[in-house]
Amino acid sequence: MDLIVHEVGDVDVELLIADAKAISRGQRWPMTKCAFFGSSCSKPFIVPAATQCTSIGKGRPMDIFFRSYVNAAIPRSSLVYNLDDYFIEVNRYPAHSLVEGPWRYAIFTSQNCNDEVNKLVRRLYKGQDLHVHGCVLVAKADHMGIVHPVHESDLSQIETMLVENLITQYQVVTVNPDMRSTEAINVF
Repeated sequence: MDLIVHEVGDVDVELLIADAKAISRGQRWPMTKCAFFGSSCSKPFIVPAATQCTSIGKGRPMDIFFRSYVNAAIPRSSLVYNLDDYFIEVNRYPAHSLVEGPWRYAIFTSQNCNDEVNKLVRRLYKGQDLHVHGCVLVAKADHMGIVHPVHESDLSQIETMLVENLITQYQVVTVNPDMRSTEAINVF
């Protein structure tokens, strides 16, 4: 799959997983489990994602081959792209907590205005004001930056963290919908 240009529903998740597994096998990369929020899915899924490293004990969030799940709007064969356009790092959650939690999170999202608005994230937010385009993939890492698998028990906290961070990151997009998403991201 070169680009995800349609709504991604529950029935599409198996195809995306097969793509991620094929990339992992072809490149001999290990896999880690991430939370996936498809643009038209009824619920989040835990999906395997290829990690571009030699062993899973060394993988970092930025090593995750997120393009199996998130529309990066660049050719698959491209070796160079600006990760900042697709990556939100959450080093502390809750953001105003004085005590660091055990995990850090990486949110991958395309924010490509040609992608459908993510109805699942909007439903989690319980409002119509959050305009996150495309699918979202969330990875979990420890304080050393090493990726760990997402489990079912993590989903509730990830959902809350995701919505709170996307509201903060994309307020500029909702205030000025004519602004291009990359410009909005670069404001921060």
